[in-house]
Amino acid sequence: LVLTPPRIPPPISKTKYGDDGGEWSLCNIDHEEGYRKWIEYYNTYEDDNKVSDFPLHPYKLSAIPQMLLALKKNEKTRAIVHTYDFGSSFNITTVATPVDEFDICKILIDFVKKVDELNIDQTELRQCQPRWYFSFNYYLNS
Repeated sequence: LVLTPPRIPPPISKTKYGDDGGEWSLCNIDHEEGYRKWIEYYNTYEDDNKVSDFPLHPYKLSAIPQMLLALKKNEKTRAIVHTYDFGSSFNITTVATPVDEFDICKILIDFVKKVDELNIDQTELRQCQPRWYFSFNYYLNS
């Protein structure tokens, strides 16, 4: 497991989505805060007697540098996104959200479409989070 800081920060993007005019952003989150939120979201599934579709620990055994991003609405974190950091691009591998969070997929796809450096790791998602894999493909192709 290799934990390194990103060489460059990912692009921070702010746009308005939805009827409520909320402002969404995708930005860096430090390891400690990101991990704390990840565990918090994981526990919401247990509290609701449901099974999480993301692992308890976000980092993967890989030589590729990894980092967490926060997807925020009006400065409130709504999801934590695990990525591989390839230097010039970031590949989304896993998404952690609280139980019954349904807005995130469409918003995250809008960021992927808008930010050239942000991609989806189709192989990782298909293996680890099939629900997200199918949802991402639906929104990417719509």
